[in-house]
Amino acid sequence: MSPKLDRIGSVHLTMRQVARATQNFSPSMKLGEGGFGTVYKAQLQDGQMVAIKRASKENFDSLRSEFRSEIELLAKIEHRNLVKLLGYVDKGNERLIITEYVPNGTLREHLDGIHGNYLDFSQRLEISIDIAHGLTYLHSYAGNARFCSAFGKCSNGEAMDLVDPQMREDVDEKIFKKMLNLSFQCAAPTRADRPEMQAVGEQLWAIRMKYLQLGREE
Repeated sequence: MSPKLDRIGSVHLTMRQVARATQNFSPSMKLGEGGFGTVYKAQLQDGQMVAIKRASKENFDSLRSEFRSEIELLAKIEHRNLVKLLGYVDKGNERLIITEYVPNGTLREHLDGIHGNYLDFSQRLEISIDIAHGLTYLHSYAGNARFCSAFGKCSNGEAMDLVDPQMREDVDEKIFKKMLNLSFQCAAPTRADRPEMQAVGEQLWAIRMKYLQLGREE
């Protein structure tokens, strides 16, 4: 059963409930295909309609280690142009994502005029802008969320926990923190706050010289 998510109205389902809601993953409930797998429409016992993405078997092994962390990240995302994550199932050989159900059909269907009306240029432009806003938010939030965890360790005095354990040599903490601070600058959300690559190269050269100097002093 999906663990509790920090979102009001989260959906918690067992595989038996999922099978019932999707009519045992009936083709008649299929909404589409994606890189993740197949998306199904599902009706819950209370009448609520949701969309359930079922991981394809060929993606199962690659998702094993990343699935839970990705879900925890998606659970925190809120944007009007992105469907909300409502819950998930991670049990046995099943990986399912439960999201809001959008009843108006896919963008492809509207572009093809399947619903009777073709989108004019103005509508297509507005949709393009909305998609760009959603993707910008998603990329920025996802990057910052992962980045803030390497930053949290540094600010909490745990920077050395980030050193690759496969390196058998002792790494000087001051030198390593300089490397981290430079990486934080390079990962700044806005371009204006990121240093030019020439400056990055100069700082790395200075860090290297300091590292070599410390080696000679030992």
